[in-house]
Amino acid sequence: MQNLTLKILTSKPKEARLITKSVFSIAQRFLTTYYTKAHEYIKIDEGKDSGKCGISDHAQQELGDVVFVDLPEKGRKISKGELSGAVESVKAVGNFYAPVSGKIISVNSELESTPSLINSQPEDNGWIIEVQLDDKSEINQLMNPEQYKKFLAEESHK
Repeated sequence: MQNLTLKILTSKPKEARLITKSVFSIAQRFLTTYYTKAHEYIKIDEGKDSGKCGISDHAQQELGDVVFVDLPEKGRKISKGELSGAVESVKAVGNFYAPVSGKIISVNSELESTPSLINSQPEDNGWIIEVQLDDKSEINQLMNPEQYKKFLAEESHK
């Protein structure tokens, strides 16, 4: 077990004290990302039944400069693999398919005014929808980051 040492300064620097806490006791967000073969992702907070979905970095590179995102309606029920929006770039339009089934609980309205977030931060602030999962076991059919990297390498050799 690793320890993390934090130095806490008081109003009197000579009274500074060291506090050692286990890394495991510090509250952090742990995210797990899963990918589809169509280059969509879902990023799930550990212990939650919802996740943010979008297109992968690879997909945005293939599309080029994104100029418009067709966002679905919040509250809509979607099925895994269902057409759930579109991402338009200067050279192509890419369809966005739901990586999982569930209810759309949020859409990234920032993309309406700043669609380029998909280019600059595709797997962070460039997310498209947040989905409340109907069946969390569906993520078992998706690829983890290592599997996705291998998939991309195999795809590039075709």
